[in-house]
Parts: sequence; C-alpha cells; structure tokens
Amino acid sequence: MSALHWRTIASTALLLAVLVPPSPMVGHADGTIERTSTTPRPPTARPSRSSADRVDDGLLLDGLGAGLRSDGVPKRPTRDVRAILRTQSDASRSSGSLHAAAFPAFATLGYVQQPVPAAAHPYSLAAAVPIDDTGIHDGDGVRMIRIGTTLFDHPVAQAQYGLANVASFDLTDDQRFLDRAIAQATRLVDTRVVSREAWYFPYPFDFALHGRASETMHAPWYSAMAQGMALSLFVDLYERTDDDAWLAAATGTVASFRNGPQTGLPWVVHIDGEGYLWLEEYPAEPPSASDFTLNGHMFATFGLYDYATLTGDPVSTLLFDGGVTTARRYGGTFAPGGFRTQAWLSAYCLRHDILDVKYHGIVTNQFIAVHSLTADALFARVSDAYRADYPENLRSSVRFAAGTWAGYVFDARGGVVRSKTVGFSRASSAPSDRYTRIKGRGLYYRITAGSLKGYWVAERAERVHATGQYATARYYPSRSATFPIGRTVGYRFDANGVRSASRSVSLSRRSSAPFDQTAMYGGRRYARITAGALTGYWAPTGAVTLR
Repeated sequence: MSALHWRTIASTALLLAVLVPPSPMVGHADGTIERTSTTPRPPTARPSRSSADRVDDGLLLDGLGAGLRSDGVPKRPTRDVRAILRTQSDASRSSGSLHAAAFPAFATLGYVQQPVPAAAHPYSLAAAVPIDDTGIHDGDGVRMIRIGTTLFDHPVAQAQYGLANVASFDLTDDQRFLDRAIAQATRLVDTRVVSREAWYFPYPFDFALHGRASETMHAPWYSAMAQGMALSLFVDLYERTDDDAWLAAATGTVASFRNGPQTGLPWVVHIDGEGYLWLEEYPAEPPSASDFTLNGHMFATFGLYDYATLTGDPVSTLLFDGGVTTARRYGGTFAPGGFRTQAWLSAYCLRHDILDVKYHGIVTNQFIAVHSLTADALFARVSDAYRADYPENLRSSVRFAAGTWAGYVFDARGGVVRSKTVGFSRASSAPSDRYTRIKGRGLYYRITAGSLKGYWVAERAERVHATGQYATARYYPSRSATFPIGRTVGYRFDANGVRSASRSVSLSRRSSAPFDQTAMYGGRRYARITAGALTGYWAPTGAVTLR
C-alpha cells in the first residue's frame, strides 16, 4: 500500500463493538487459559454461497448468537430503558448538537473494499443453522439473553443470529430462515434510539466488563460490534427483499460511525493518541479508558465494508479504510504495543491483561476475512502468524511412528509434574481430545486412551501427529508462493493424510505460483498450489515463501 495518509472527516459517528463477553477464565494444567413478510429476491451483489469453498464458519454462531438453551419464561425488561433513551435523544436535539465537531484526522492507508464471492464473506456458512431453534428466544422467535428470570434484548445476539439465518436462507431457499432473520432485524429497529441523526441499538442491562464491578457498563450502553453487525444484517435484507425500509435502517445505522464521543450521548467511535480510528466494543468516558478490543473492532469494520460495497458511500469507504488500517497497526505480526504475543495467545484487548483461547481463534479467522475484503495478503500472513502462535483445538486420532515416546503432565505454568516413556515396536495410534501450545515448549496432544492416557505428547513432524487434514485455512483471493532455485517436491494425500502421490519441479531461477489453501498433514504445513507444474499438489510451506 502507499505511505500512511491522514484524512479528516466532518461528520457525526463513532463505533461501538459490544457484548458477547469472554466467559470467566479457567486455567488449565497445560498453562493455557480459556473462558469457560416480504418477497425475497436472489441477491444481486453476491453470488450463491454454494459457489466456492467456505473460508470459515468460525465468525458466526459464537457465544450468544446461537445454541444456548432456553430455560426462562419470555418477559419484557422490567427497567424503563425507553424513558432514558427518549430523554437522551431529546437532550441531543434541544442542545442543537445534531452533529459532533469535525473528526480529527485519523490514519488510513488507502484501502478500498474489494468484491468477494459470497462464500468468502465473513458471515457465510457451509451448512444451515437448525430450523428448530433451541436457543434462548421470546415468543416472536427473537434471540434474547436471560439474566435471573428476565429475558433482555441483546443487540449482538439478535444481529448475529439474523446473519446466520440469512446465510442459511441463501443455502436452502427456505423462507423460514429469511422470516426469522427479519424478526431479529425488526426487533433491532423497534428498540433503536436516535441520537444526532444516527440509529443506536442499546443494551438494556448492566454488564460488568471482564467481571469487574468497578468497570460496569450501565444500561443503556452501546457497542460498535452491535452497530456493525446490525448494519451487515440490514444490508443483507435489503439485497434479498428489495425493501427500502432495510436500506433506510442501514443508512440510519451507518451514521452512528460518524458521531464522535460526546458526554451523555451514545457513541462508538473514537481516535486514539496515535491517530488511529477505533470502532469501540466497550466505550468509556474518557474515550482513552475504553477497552480497545480487536475482535469487536473488526466485526464493526465488516459492517462498514457491506454498506460501502452496497452504496459506494465514500465516507463509509474512508471509515472502512481507517478500521482496517488500525487492525494492521495493532494486530500486525510484530506491532509495538499491539495484540500479538509470539508463540502464545494474543491479547483480547489493549487495556486489560486478558487472554482468551476462543477469541484468539476468532481474530485469526478475522484476519483471513480482512485479506479477502482488501485483497492485501499481509493480513493473511498475520493470520498465519496467529495460527502458528496458538493453533485451533483439535480432537483427533494421533499416529505414533515406531519408537520411544515421552508423555508429560504439566502444571499451570508449563512445568513438568510427571512424565512417562512408552515404546512402540510398530506404528500405533491413540485418541486425543486437545491440541494446543504448552507455553515455552511447543505443540502437544492430550491422549485419552492407551498407555499414555492423561499425558501430553509433543507433535513431531512425520513421527507424532494427527491423522488426516487439519488446521485448514482457505484464502480468497489466492495468495502467491515463491519457489527457490533447485528442486521442490509437491504431494497429494489420501483421506488419512498419507502421501499418495508426489511430483517435483527443478528451477534454475526463483518462480512463483498461486495457492488457495494451507493445511497440516503429518505435523507439517502445506500450501495447495492451483496453477503451474504443481497444480493440485501440496508444497511444504517450509520449502517456499508465502506471500
């Protein structure tokens, strides 16, 4: 990209990425930390979602978005939030401050949203959600959160579930999915508050950020994540129904990203001390006390992408550029003061010392999505680094080559509590329920049966490894692999991950070829080549340079 540019926006919006909070942290013996009706039309802006490989399903159906048991009785919130919102909105109008002061300059790199096939969009799904909704919902089929005995509206849960139902409609053409998406969106519209000519979607319950009572978000509060996901949902519904009401909802929502912080009024966007634009999941007063949460910032950026792609709105494109530039600055592979910790979990936010296994995986996949939306392979390389730092968990059969292998039990800091050595006279296998990094040691499998039951064994390429293909990442657009001078061998694998064919190329000068996936086979990472002499073969990533 070009050198860093600074631009100024005169408008009225900030960004608020909100709740699906991390669950309480639980320490593991391996040292990791976890937290435990309208007539539709075919979309014109996006092709069928069955037209290409899915990048990932990991960005939907997360947390409150789906799958939670409903054991409460549907009730309306007991707190009179609407009166508070009316007072707040009236105060904004009476003050004559319908627009915030002009934005200060913020950092951009000239990113413009790139068209992607539907299957590469962050909210695509490979399979439809269940038609029988077992999640917490009210009598209208709208996603809710249960606190005590009361059901409350939850903007992110509703927007996310709506997006999942749109994706399911695209896969099945089942009108029930579209109707259910419309129900979620309708609730968002019905509960909105209008401030400074922008729509905001309030959280009508208090929330102790990271479980800290001293940092309670008091209702009504707002989040850029909710704003961005609602924006994506409204765009989706407009594309599929031609109903201008959804375009109006999207236009009202995107205005929230043009309002700067103003005490006593909703806001979700601010600019940090280095001049970078933040779409804030957990806004605070003063803005410098906000959480600076990466996954919520990027979900909000996806909403700006969708609106800018639909409308061509230059301000939304500029905000998208600013959001992506911020993700590059703080999420990059070796960003000073950023999120990444080499060979370990990334930070959940910049203000607290929070490590979260689930959100590390979400951010890993979000960077692949940003690669698609910008066509900048730098973001795919960042995703590669995050995946290498801490891999996605895996339940699998682990293959042991003949030989002697050690198993370990670790304490919470990665220290060895006890060990055991087992010898195999021939190749053997055992089931594993965990695949993770032991801090300071490497990648390990936890064995659940056999002579090493309850012990962790280190992954060893071609010697101790999961069977089949695993840790797969798919890329759109394709990336480029540079081959060195000399001989490089590519492989094909069977369903068990065993090499079934090979082909070599010998080069007198460096050359390049595209690849569309990486995956692990036998404890090594490979890239699937899609053109040239090794088309359809997997080249070891250690033998080529990935761009």
